[in-house]
Amino acid sequence: MTIRAFRRPENSAKAALLGPHLASMQARMIHSRPISRRSWQVVLPFALFVALAAGWTALWFHASSVAQASITAWRAREAQSGRLYTCASENLAGYPFRIEVRCTAAGAQMRSADPPFVVTAKDLLVVAQVYRPNLLIAEVEAPLTFEAPNGGVSLVADWTLAQTSVRGLPPTPERISLAVDQFRLDQKSPAGSQTLLTAKHMELHVRLDPDSTPGRPVLDLAARFTDAASPAAGSLMPQPIDFEATAVLRGLKDLTPRSLAALLGQLQGAGGRLEIEHARLQRGDMIAVGAGSLGLSPQGRLDGTLRMTVAGFDLNVLKPLFPGVTISGSLAGMGTSLLGFLGQPAELEGRRAVTMPLRFADGAVSLGPLALGRTAPLYEKAESK
Repeated sequence: MTIRAFRRPENSAKAALLGPHLASMQARMIHSRPISRRSWQVVLPFALFVALAAGWTALWFHASSVAQASITAWRAREAQSGRLYTCASENLAGYPFRIEVRCTAAGAQMRSADPPFVVTAKDLLVVAQVYRPNLLIAEVEAPLTFEAPNGGVSLVADWTLAQTSVRGLPPTPERISLAVDQFRLDQKSPAGSQTLLTAKHMELHVRLDPDSTPGRPVLDLAARFTDAASPAAGSLMPQPIDFEATAVLRGLKDLTPRSLAALLGQLQGAGGRLEIEHARLQRGDMIAVGAGSLGLSPQGRLDGTLRMTVAGFDLNVLKPLFPGVTISGSLAGMGTSLLGFLGQPAELEGRRAVTMPLRFADGAVSLGPLALGRTAPLYEKAESK
């Protein structure tokens, strides 16, 4: 015997009556759930993007205000030291990822220098990344002019591209680099103009050595010149040269800007040394490499020794390096025959060469056993501070 489930008639009637409506409501609920989920999938990322953009915008404006305040404070500190920096107009831009400060008709008055001078440039652009504020990259638009406030002789530097980078924060940045293409330096006066130096490319790098301390900074130096020439030197520098060197400078008390005479006087008084780790010079067929240590005598003349290896030996190579050295014509023409007399035979870049010491003793210059003359003082002792 089969027992069937008992149903109340009224329930069956209600089900029959509401069946279509219930099915419709269930269908709408089933379809509305995916639609709601899809809406959140669109709205939530958009909301996050808006929040992120708002936060980044606030960060950029905060960073730009900090940068502007830092520039203002730096100018104030420099002004107290007699160095005034001006702009005809100044603009802050670079949103969203960079902070750019553009200074048109940039100028600097170096009143504390001896003698005082004024520097002007056409345009200066300084850029920093928001996420890397301790690295500044600057581009200077030529010409750059150096002149005394009362006029007279001026120096004008020109180039196609000049960029400098500063890593670290003032007043003691970790590294400063300068790169210039198609460099030209002219001297102008009422009597006329002459070109002092040209170079296809030049680089200068200064870095705080790991051995540095706040009271005794040590600087790592590097320089590179390509196709450098000096038309004003005439026969002293008849051909362009390529030059590169790395060195370490010891003996500084601080990194306060000062005149060259004051800087050299400080180095001499502290027994400072320029330790040349590597230097290479090429002029035509002649190649010279060397290393050694140089300092200053109490009279302000060079003192030290460089160990040099030279291929294609020519005594005239000393002239562009040490203009104060006088070399007689008879000695200048004896290069190859003096190889065995001046030093030991060697090989340099696959060529026959000679290794010899270049010595400076209170400015007196000797190459091996051969005395060459005396260099002039690099500064006047009365000007040292």
